[in-house]
Amino acid sequence: MGSFVGHIDESIFFLCLAFWWMVNKFPRHIRSQWRKREYTTRVSYPLPTKKFIPLEAILKVLFPIGGLIGEFLTGGVALKDADGNFRKLSSMQHMSIYGLFLVHGLIDVVMSYGLPLPRGLDFLSAIAAFFWYGQSFGYHAHMHGKAELEMTIHVLPITTMYACSVAGIVELLDRHCFAASMTRIFCVLMLGTWFSQASFVMYKPFPLPGDILNPNWDQTDERNVNFIVASFGYHMILNVVIVTVVYLVCYAYLRFKGEGQNQFKLLVDEFQDDHVDQFTPLNSKTQADSSL
Repeated sequence: MGSFVGHIDESIFFLCLAFWWMVNKFPRHIRSQWRKREYTTRVSYPLPTKKFIPLEAILKVLFPIGGLIGEFLTGGVALKDADGNFRKLSSMQHMSIYGLFLVHGLIDVVMSYGLPLPRGLDFLSAIAAFFWYGQSFGYHAHMHGKAELEMTIHVLPITTMYACSVAGIVELLDRHCFAASMTRIFCVLMLGTWFSQASFVMYKPFPLPGDILNPNWDQTDERNVNFIVASFGYHMILNVVIVTVVYLVCYAYLRFKGEGQNQFKLLVDEFQDDHVDQFTPLNSKTQADSSL
């Protein structure tokens, strides 16, 4: 993560994840309101195609693998110097974060195909990944030698990471809590937009991978630090607006299709939604329980 590419890659992943959840969760919640049924949460969503493709789960595997490779190769592969002392300590912390998200992705893929793993393990692995994300960032932000601006950029999203983990716990215990789903969407969206700005503040994009500090931002200037703190609040405002607008767009789209008025259409879509929730490839009798 110690470069422009490392941070912008993280940002793109979280933004894609948040918008993917919104366009899948919001229509389900709207339909559940119209049908007077309980909303049911899922960890991930497959592509809406006839052939079962767990796209989200697969991307959760590929992105961490890319991050692990990048961290492992940056500055050489040796984790100890000639004197036997540990080196690349920052990269080692980053690799532990990528590792937990990779484990979550693998569990998500396996459960998507209906293999017999304990119910809720997909939620638990996601909860652990976001918890360690926040915990590790707390130590990472205060590592020796970090300037105040960089430290502030890493400290501000820690609460958001913990909140995402807590939202996952609520969803694990209550699969019908839409407020927890919205909280998780908001938190991941916050991480996406925040690391977008952080990438450009801390590093020069070119030459790639962008490991040169941005000379336009004085890392020790108190005014820059205070501006970054204020920016986090504006990110919160922006993302509340984004979540609201996307929900309204989903509602308007479904009404435009006539789903709010045509009861027969609602029954047909209800059957299709249940079919997606219960579908497992290869005619497996085991229900893939990744409901979010």
